[in-house]
Amino acid sequence: MVLAVNVENVAIMWIAIEGSTLSAAVLIGFDRSQAALEAGWKYVILSSVGIALALFGTILVYYSSEHVLGVSSEALRWAELYRVAEGLNPAVIKLAFVFVLIGYGTKAGLAPMHTWLPDAHAEAPTPVSAMLSANMLTLAVYAILRFKAVTDKTVGPEFAGNLIIGLALLSLAVSSVFFLVQRDYKRLFAYSSIEHIGIALLGFGVGGLGVFAGAWHLMNHALAKSTAFYGAGLVFLRHNHKSLERATGLLNQMPLAGTAILVAGIALAGLPPFGLFSSEVLIAASAYTARPKVAYAFLALLALAFATLLYQVLRMALGAPVEAGIPLGRQCLIFTGAAVGINLVVLGAIGLQVPPGLETLLASIVRIFGAGTETP
Repeated sequence: MVLAVNVENVAIMWIAIEGSTLSAAVLIGFDRSQAALEAGWKYVILSSVGIALALFGTILVYYSSEHVLGVSSEALRWAELYRVAEGLNPAVIKLAFVFVLIGYGTKAGLAPMHTWLPDAHAEAPTPVSAMLSANMLTLAVYAILRFKAVTDKTVGPEFAGNLIIGLALLSLAVSSVFFLVQRDYKRLFAYSSIEHIGIALLGFGVGGLGVFAGAWHLMNHALAKSTAFYGAGLVFLRHNHKSLERATGLLNQMPLAGTAILVAGIALAGLPPFGLFSSEVLIAASAYTARPKVAYAFLALLALAFATLLYQVLRMALGAPVEAGIPLGRQCLIFTGAAVGINLVVLGAIGLQVPPGLETLLASIVRIFGAGTETP
């Protein structure tokens, strides 16, 4: 994953992302149960199809850049691609971006290519679920945005923006509906990942201030979602099941897990003072400025997601306890408590004030993926 975001070569980025796919599949099936192995194979098959489509899109980009830069490795460098983007073949670049969006969109868990994600996140060990949601999905978004920057300069921002907005709204709609019918608390948080990746990409799709908000949203989502999965992991260790119906009353029964799930759930639902609230407000404002109808659809779906997710989270944290479960060991509580505590402190702190160093990083992201946009 580190290689993918630091390399300048388009092809090597693809290789790095493919490598992360194979390694993640092993981690998903780590428990070696039938459900875990099935989820691992499902992830491999669907992600491999997606990564193959992304490879075809990459080849098309090289085909177009080769006519401008010649047959050399320079035709695969991001800086060179962006420099000569206006001279690339618009029809080829459009087709390439469609393949890239579907391919890496599968890796990002965008609907309707999301079917591997709930199974993988539900069956993987808790640390792997947190890593998949916080890092792997964001890595695929990064790849999409890299190609979007070139596509925007070649054919204008509307083409890529329209495609991204469509998939983003669909992802938000799918997750909102499935929140209410979930009976597995890890799958509940998995569908939340689909929702928030869609929200972040919507910001990048509408552009303007939405680019800053999309990047800010991804950072806050990574913190909130990993916290939620840590809490879910504690619940599983104590009860040895993932039934949402039986995992209730956690705040009284398991204060650490209950606090993690309640606070993370409130943040994921988009309530203040957390950063996801401010990023969603900025995305809605940016969408209203550029495309009012998109903003209306976004707000309607966001309200549905808010109500359904918060209902489930409050039921888990504050409902009547169903069973006592097995008391957890001290060592488990110490290490998990430290991870949860650090996440909660950082999540709350950056929700109140963006640190100067982080603001500089966000400004750099805006310069790369949204030329002309200023940070607030």
